[in-house]
Amino acid sequence: MANIFKWATSELSQDAFLCWLIESSTENGALGNFAKYIICDFIGEKLHDINKLAINAKELTRQWNDTDISVSGSYDGRPFVLFVEDKTHSTIHASNVNGETKNQLIKYLDAIEKDKPEQKRKIYGVLYKSDLIWPSEEQEIKTIQKTFESRGASLEYYDIKGIGVLFDSALKEGGSCSNDLLEQ
Repeated sequence: MANIFKWATSELSQDAFLCWLIESSTENGALGNFAKYIICDFIGEKLHDINKLAINAKELTRQWNDTDISVSGSYDGRPFVLFVEDKTHSTIHASNVNGETKNQLIKYLDAIEKDKPEQKRKIYGVLYKSDLIWPSEEQEIKTIQKTFESRGASLEYYDIKGIGVLFDSALKEGGSCSNDLLEQ
């Protein structure tokens, strides 16, 4: 299978694509539906009722507190913040935060929880990796998922195979957006 990241080799290329896709969810038509389907999957709404999703594109940011991508929205009237940590060929890692070693996904969760704590909103994290997630890495991710769940948040993860399945499903269910993509 051809891999776009053979050509777009940096995470910034992947960031740009994902931001474009998230921003497209505010549009009508097949591309908007496709994007909404993807975001519904990111936030764990596997029924993909795209009509219940609303994204605030004005709050779509890159590199806020080191998160690759973050955006606010709501699903069925319930507010949320979604952040995406994307990887090309690297793995998740820990860093030193105020003398404490923290996994980067937990660090992002902490930052979002501290930002506007008065707002009652669910936090969704996504690890989006355009490479394989190896079994040892998957075990670490599952441990991190438990931390997210214990704090009322959610973490989904996708490797290159999962991304392929997700996009295939989104094309079938969310709407074929090939003409919209060609126009870009």
